[in-house]
This record gives sequence, structure tokens and C-alpha cells, in this order.
Amino acid sequence: MPEKKMTDKQRAFVSGLLKGKNQTQAAIDAGYSKKTARQIGQENLTKPDIARARARYASERDERLGLDEDWTLRNAISGYEGSIAAGDFKAARGFLDLIAKMRGEMAPKEIKHTFAQGFSDELERAKNAE
Repeated sequence: MPEKKMTDKQRAFVSGLLKGKNQTQAAIDAGYSKKTARQIGQENLTKPDIARARARYASERDERLGLDEDWTLRNAISGYEGSIAAGDFKAARGFLDLIAKMRGEMAPKEIKHTFAQGFSDELERAKNAE
């Protein structure tokens, strides 16, 4: 029943967050004063009803779109491999960081082509093993 405790502004605030807005912009777009939006946004993030609604809406959206951790990881691997193939090591590093984070690991500080190729080879072996 968290919805009944939330105001229209709070529901709009949650909607803004789920669209990728930061807390201040979500508060402004929800109708809060620009002067107090940052503070209100921070306060709203600490309210249990808002946190539950945010989690529930995000979960419903993810289910509707078929998004889960496996989807994210598969697409991060694909992005990593594409970045390596294109020679875009900066982008590859971002994907590698995401992959490592999702696996509960730390990515190496430096990314070098030889390491990247070895990682790509490992990914390929893992895919073929499935």
C-alpha cells in the first residue's frame, strides 16, 4: 500500500528517477520548487514508501522488457568485444569494468590489447562450453 501514502509529486519524482533523471531534476520536474529541489530530492530518497515504489516500478519495468542480470552481462560482453574489434580501448575499459563489477571482481587498472584479446578468448571458450 505504499502508493496511497505517496503524493502525486512523490509519484512523479519516482517516475523521473526511473527515466534516469538525477534527484534534483526529478524533483523539479515533479513540481517541487527549484530552490528546494535538491533538498527535497535527497529527503525523498530516504522515505521508505518512495524507496519501495521505486524498486517495485523498476522491477515491473524490467520484467516487462525482459531485462535481468544475464541480459545486462550478455550485452556488456558484446559491447566489450565490439569495442576491442574497433580498437576503442576506452569503451572496452568501461564494459570491462561493468563485467567485473557484475561478477563481484575488480577490473585491472590497465587494459592492454594482449590482455583484452586474452579476455575475449576466455569469453569465447566460456560461450562454447555452454
